[in-house]
Amino acid sequence: MSLNLKVYDNGDHTCLVWLPADEKSIPNCRGFAIKRTSKSEITYLHGAVGFSDDDKCDPANPCSFPVQRYLWWDHSVKPGDTVQYSVIPVVGPNQAKLILDAKNASPITPPMTITGQSTPHLSAYFNKGIVLLCYKT
Repeated sequence: MSLNLKVYDNGDHTCLVWLPADEKSIPNCRGFAIKRTSKSEITYLHGAVGFSDDDKCDPANPCSFPVQRYLWWDHSVKPGDTVQYSVIPVVGPNQAKLILDAKNASPITPPMTITGQSTPHLSAYFNKGIVLLCYKT
């Protein structure tokens, strides 16, 4: 059993969606580590939530702060970047004994270049601006 992973690009970020290939639960799964390869450098995307308020994310430990859902957005990519991903289950009896379950990982995705170009004549671009509306009462 492995994970089926799909990656979508909108020119601003990527969206990763995955599910177990056999659609069955993964025993002792506590979340997922997302391995990203870009420019021959391997990094891990971490979830934003630990197991308790006192947890500290360790960027060097891929089991630290596993993503606890079946989708994630990579907002750190930039137009022109070429990326590949693999999603790996993080398993263990408790949060102190977590390991990567490499045998159930998704295959690495083909290289994807981040671009807003959808077809030769159609492209979309987004910004990360914030619009603040103020109303006077």
